Amino acid sequence: MKKLFVLFLLVALVPFTVGCGLFGDNDDTSPVDLPILRASLSSYPVPASLRADAAGLAYVNSKNVTMTINGIELKPSDATEVGSADPRKFNINFSAFVTDTAKYNQIISGSDPIEVIVKTSAGTEIIQITPTQALTTGTLSLVVDATTGKIDTTNVTVDAVKVPAAPKDAVALDYTVKNGDVDVATTKDTAKEVVQLPPHTPAFVVTLLNDKKLNVDKVVHSIKVRNANGKAAVALPEGSFSLGQQTGLLNSVTITVVETATAKLVGGQTYEVEIVGLSDGTNLLKSKTFYFIAR
Repeated sequence: MKKLFVLFLLVALVPFTVGCGLFGDNDDTSPVDLPILRASLSSYPVPASLRADAAGLAYVNSKNVTMTINGIELKPSDATEVGSADPRKFNINFSAFVTDTAKYNQIISGSDPIEVIVKTSAGTEIIQITPTQALTTGTLSLVVDATTGKIDTTNVTVDAVKVPAAPKDAVALDYTVKNGDVDVATTKDTAKEVVQLPPHTPAFVVTLLNDKKLNVDKVVHSIKVRNANGKAAVALPEGSFSLGQQTGLLNSVTITVVETATAKLVGGQTYEVEIVGLSDGTNLLKSKTFYFIAR
């Protein structure tokens, strides 16, 4: 059986004070808060002879194990032994202060996929994932094969919630979106009232172009809905979008908006839908935004 280890990546905003004034004064009165990008390699196998935490960290460093998120490289910082069975396994923590605000913003709120590089003794693996705000505090978890170094792109999560991901060379696919037989509006001013019934469960059909297909059984999606009228924002949580009972290889999927007790659609209001990402682990759809008027 192949050995697996789980890679946890944590992005968190942590205060960091720079002891130098902006105008050259060195009075330590000018604090600057920088984001910290953190990562943890969980249950990483090491030789049975390694027992101490320091030895585990030294081993990982000797193998040049690194992780890079959107061009930001993280270095090992400490190691903790877990379990007692051979081969020995360690949880390895990584960290880096993020001084590039643009790169950090792309990770948490960008519109294009971001690149994640994992370098282990098994080799270098590169995947792309959709940006997610959850990474400001959450943990990005990757399942990596310890023998081949391959990452399972169908099982990428942030705090146990799946995130759309695909291999490095996956080309973002184009598609159309319809509500019934009508193309959705791409601007707020041209938004149309949804036609599906019941009124508060609008459905949208996403159809791939160029005869492409998705394995619907493995589809993971990241979709946002918000009120476009300046009213209180509607932030429908994970699970608010259903793919119904569709299975197999299909060139289209139907996404239905499902209201929650605390996030309801209001009739007559215009809503913005952003498909941040949708993937079956092999194919990744382009980001797209459209508008509709709730009934």
